[in-house]
Amino acid sequence: MDLDLSAVVKASNVLLAKNDMISNNLANINTSGFKRDDIVFDVLEQGYQEDMSVDQYTDFDQGDLKSTGNLMDFAISGEGFFTLESDQGQVFTRNGHFSISEEGMIEDSFGNQLLGSSGPVEVLGQNGVPGEVRITEKGEVMVDGDIVNKILITDFQDKHDLEKIGNNLFKPNEGVTGEAIESTGIVQGFLETSNINPVSEMVNLIDMHRQFEATQKVMRTFDQIAEDAINEVGNG
Repeated sequence: MDLDLSAVVKASNVLLAKNDMISNNLANINTSGFKRDDIVFDVLEQGYQEDMSVDQYTDFDQGDLKSTGNLMDFAISGEGFFTLESDQGQVFTRNGHFSISEEGMIEDSFGNQLLGSSGPVEVLGQNGVPGEVRITEKGEVMVDGDIVNKILITDFQDKHDLEKIGNNLFKPNEGVTGEAIESTGIVQGFLETSNINPVSEMVNLIDMHRQFEATQKVMRTFDQIAEDAINEVGNG
């Protein structure tokens, strides 16, 4: 008897991948600017074929804005990403938690420098030490009352052309370029929360576990059929 378990194995692998993704989403509920991930696959069209395409996608819906009182926390209300200069070139993020380096540059927790329209944002005052930093709704950077730069906000025509690096940074796929946009929704002293709905994620997790249990039952049924067939042949 020829029993084909490939469909069941494929289903199990897809569900395991979904489990990992949901778990990662839940682990990042409190990560500023985090965008939830999910996977999609077309069972109706492809069935659980061994070469069935399984696509990962990121949900770019905006999270809520939360007041922190920290003047080095920025949030974008609306479209676009903060633009950062990293060892990998330009990367993009919705996490606006920044600090000022010893050299007076605004940077994220990984040391990536925040870019403005005239290059990395430097906030040194006339005396050579960081001055009082204020950010306008248009992203203008003011140091001790003088405009010194303007935060570069970049957007992409198709955000699914962005590859997630870690949990909070994005890098465009090869050949994809972003466009600098004018923003009037920069808010100082706020951070964007993750866009995860914990209740929905838990419901998805429970549903995924039920589906995985169903595939295990199918495997056990196949095992029993195979065992019965072997015993029948042996007794023949």
